[in-house]
Amino acid sequence: MARSAIHCALVCLAFFLPADSVSLRSTISFLRSLRFHQTLRVCNAYPSSAPLGVYKDGVQLTSEPLPYKACADFDELVEAGDAMDFKAEDVDVGTFTVTELPRANAVLLMVIRRHDDETTAAAFDSHVFTESDGSQVAVIDAYKGPAQADVRIQEEMGAMNVSEQLRFGSVVVVDPGLYKVSLNKKGNATGNTIVAAATLPAPAPTELVAESHQFYVILRCGLQGRDGADYSEELVVFPRSDAQDFANPKKSWFTALFGWFKTL
Repeated sequence: MARSAIHCALVCLAFFLPADSVSLRSTISFLRSLRFHQTLRVCNAYPSSAPLGVYKDGVQLTSEPLPYKACADFDELVEAGDAMDFKAEDVDVGTFTVTELPRANAVLLMVIRRHDDETTAAAFDSHVFTESDGSQVAVIDAYKGPAQADVRIQEEMGAMNVSEQLRFGSVVVVDPGLYKVSLNKKGNATGNTIVAAATLPAPAPTELVAESHQFYVILRCGLQGRDGADYSEELVVFPRSDAQDFANPKKSWFTALFGWFKTL
């Protein structure tokens, strides 16, 4: 009787053991798909009194429309082939189609602006920020009109009062620190020449607080349209970091990183 009970216990135990333990182990893998963290950064440099709604494949990303001269970051998953639509009060303004994405952690910059100073057609600038030493700064000219200018950067607490030019359509690397960026007005374009104006009021300098391993965009915004539309020329910096992080002055420098942008 005792022997029968022991036999039953062994049979019951065998019922809960896998018939093929090797086959079961082969279905368990320690491999995982490689995933990247990519942030979509959208900037509205399209002069208009109406803010723009941002949509991805028909789904609105913004809880509120994005005002002119504003930027926003989205953690929304973006894939090649996605269509990014921009609308002003349900009126289509422009569409950007994503063609390819890097296989790396990145910030995907997308800027909507006017195509020209005669029509309301939209155009886009885009850039992919990937990780590197220092802070990366993209410089984009979204202004449309006859005014000619370039952008200058200067250390806010530097020992030498020296400024250097930031070329439009480029990306530079700067050391963490405090900087001032300003527009250097040159004159107005007339045909193929630049006519210097007697008085060219320049916008006040804008502060750039560069943190380590952060990505920034400097936008030259504004419009002097041939139809009479007029939006003042100015610089926009995004994101705006806290200047309190740099209480102590530090010698800084910047070097050119890229010299190209993807423009549509």
